[in-house]
Amino acid sequence: MQNKEIQLFQQVGIAKAGNYNYSEIANSFNSTGYTSLAGNTYFNSIWFVEGLAVLADIGIGHTWTFLNGLKIVNIQDKKLVFDSSYHCRYYSKHAVISTVVEKVTSLILESAAKGGLCLNPLHVEQKVRSIIVNGFAKDQRYMLNYNTQKFLKA
Repeated sequence: MQNKEIQLFQQVGIAKAGNYNYSEIANSFNSTGYTSLAGNTYFNSIWFVEGLAVLADIGIGHTWTFLNGLKIVNIQDKKLVFDSSYHCRYYSKHAVISTVVEKVTSLILESAAKGGLCLNPLHVEQKVRSIIVNGFAKDQRYMLNYNTQKFLKA
């Protein structure tokens, strides 16, 4: 990757220079993986949606692929808003998307309640799901540039 392409990764603290490449097949930015002595392969995948970076820790074993962890970073504030580790949780892109929708919806509803606002949880979840699903579906090279331009330019 070129320096301008990794600017966002570095600015939000989710990657070091040069260790991620775009995968057309996965439509994600994937780290260089490593293989353990047991023969399992581990790597990270990053996706971008409106204002958020999503980092998944993935492990490929002999038979199954696992989601070992998930982080969500608010790009504009450069703050980690969700961080969780998992044990024996099967990986699928759908599982990542569903978890992101659930966590972002919860964060919005909690924030609204603290501010004295009453929101319809179903409407919030539907809007969040639409934004997240659409973001994951778009070419992540575009989403990287879009989020860099919108949230990190002074």
